[in-house]
Amino acid sequence: MDQYQDHVARIMEYLTERKQCASSRFSHQKCYEEFGAFLEENGLMFTVAAREEWLASIRSTYSRQQCYFWRNYLQQLQSFMEIGMIPDVLFYQTRPSYESVPAAWKSCLDEYIETVRADYTQRSLALAKGYCARIILFFSGEGLHCVKDITFHTLDRLYHNDFGCQKEIWYVYMSHARAMLSHWARNNLCPHEFSIFLDERIYLQVGCLESFSVSNLSRLEPLRDAAPVPLDEFRKKAVLFQDALKAQCYQKTELHTAARLLKALYLFLYRYDFGYHPEITWIWFAETRITLGTSWKSWRRTLECFNQYMENGDWHSGTRYTFQKDPLDVLPEWCRTPIAGFMERLLREFRSPGTAKACKYGCIRFANFLLDHNIHTFADIKLEHLRLFSVSDRHETADGRATYLSVVRRFLCYLEEQGLAPAGIHYGILTECANPESVTDILTDEQVRRIYDYRAQSDSPLEMRNAAMVMVGLELGLRASDVVNLKLSDINWKSRQISILQAKTKTAITLPFSNILGNSLYRYIRHGRPQTSCPNVFVRHRAPYGALTTKICNKALYTILPERKEIHRKGFHVTRRTFATRLLRNDAGIDTVVDSLGHSDNTSAAKYLAFDEERMRMCPLSLALCPLTLVGGA
Repeated sequence: MDQYQDHVARIMEYLTERKQCASSRFSHQKCYEEFGAFLEENGLMFTVAAREEWLASIRSTYSRQQCYFWRNYLQQLQSFMEIGMIPDVLFYQTRPSYESVPAAWKSCLDEYIETVRADYTQRSLALAKGYCARIILFFSGEGLHCVKDITFHTLDRLYHNDFGCQKEIWYVYMSHARAMLSHWARNNLCPHEFSIFLDERIYLQVGCLESFSVSNLSRLEPLRDAAPVPLDEFRKKAVLFQDALKAQCYQKTELHTAARLLKALYLFLYRYDFGYHPEITWIWFAETRITLGTSWKSWRRTLECFNQYMENGDWHSGTRYTFQKDPLDVLPEWCRTPIAGFMERLLREFRSPGTAKACKYGCIRFANFLLDHNIHTFADIKLEHLRLFSVSDRHETADGRATYLSVVRRFLCYLEEQGLAPAGIHYGILTECANPESVTDILTDEQVRRIYDYRAQSDSPLEMRNAAMVMVGLELGLRASDVVNLKLSDINWKSRQISILQAKTKTAITLPFSNILGNSLYRYIRHGRPQTSCPNVFVRHRAPYGALTTKICNKALYTILPERKEIHRKGFHVTRRTFATRLLRNDAGIDTVVDSLGHSDNTSAAKYLAFDEERMRMCPLSLALCPLTLVGGA
């Protein structure tokens, strides 16, 4: 075996001297290693019989083409061991496709091969010549006589031609086709778009009008004359848009998505002679969405941003986009308009957008109930309808049902004011429910200690953000909505105070913060927070660096305390309850707790006292003090 290894080492040096490419040398090395392991395992010498036995054993593992190459490699090794060289005849010989190329095409092929000769080894050049010859033979078989006869339709057929080879080799054919088309485009023989079109990463997203639905085709044709933006201007704007993304520090993933999307969109517009129009882009996207897999959401967001950029020169980076229809738009006009008017009133009353949205869905649920019972105007509502809705509307909890019924009652009051519903009909909605009794859930002392340990050990930007967010909730008792809306201007470092306007109650509160919390915030702002113009303390760590949602607070808590994720309907608010309970345990009065939480009275804060189990255990009464006579068994 030592002699065999010596021959392998020498032939690898010989292949390097013959300027064999790296992939070829790697394949040779792998073949010789596996064959050597076979010889050593079976105690055999290198013979023709041993070679054939090994090749027969690997046929079920490797492809026929691989076995063919490895047989050739072993023949080369045998020749090298006998005469110290490898004859040219034993190197891979390309198929004589070049000799079959028509004379009208051969000059184009020869000129291309001469151009790329310096970039290839002798063997690789011969292979490339064979691949390109077969591609040109395909063009010739399609009835084309020169490069200028190539069309998008021809490229479609080329893309779907398998060349009778495996998928890996098909990619090689496409690579050579793109290289030839790009060369011909530089010589003004064909459009530059042809080479981009054959990119397997772009082709499927370009789309084909023949596969579009009839409805979308009927929408497309009138848009040709709808003052579209010329493609030259579209290309310039596309470049500026990508530069703007880079300037705002978008990640490589978003930049890659934007580049692919704009290439595919441009090729679609170019192929079918469309100019840019926003409606055309959405029709195209709706038809090609199926080819995007799970990435269609990021494509949709990027396309919406680009359309905004084309229209306004900028885009709303924090906007979320969806193709899902608003359930309000599905409703008939007789109920859609009053619900929209009710929403406007809530917003005028300074209700939060979240509250207004929850009320909207309550009204939509009520409207769907009426439609299911063949009621087509609010004036036809009867008391029996309201009773049936009250008992049939499903919710997880009694509180949820009471909340929805309260919304419906307010909506009925609005309808009565507008003269759309019978007067006094809202009295048919009852919203009372039993007060739920449950043990207040708070963090244990061990969990609180783990939060402080996490803060001390955090070193990455995300870890510093997680620690600071949870510390704000734990040390100040702020709601998740107030944590994510906390502004840099809300922090008074000199007086060590944070002043906010609570998102839920619209109440202004000022709270002192400890050195530990101050250090956490300072460390995150200076060393973890991205450079951005966003006024919020806590921002996204991926471009666009905008405001966060309240879900991030839950995620931060679950990162530090994974076991909290398994507790149903118990999220970041547990830090607020823990803050209040710790104040009570430190002998703070109920008024202090109310002021710290920003409540208007002590009703909401009372539950933190009622279920403080440790303090309740300090107040037992002995039965001996009570004049009770026990009768009966124990």
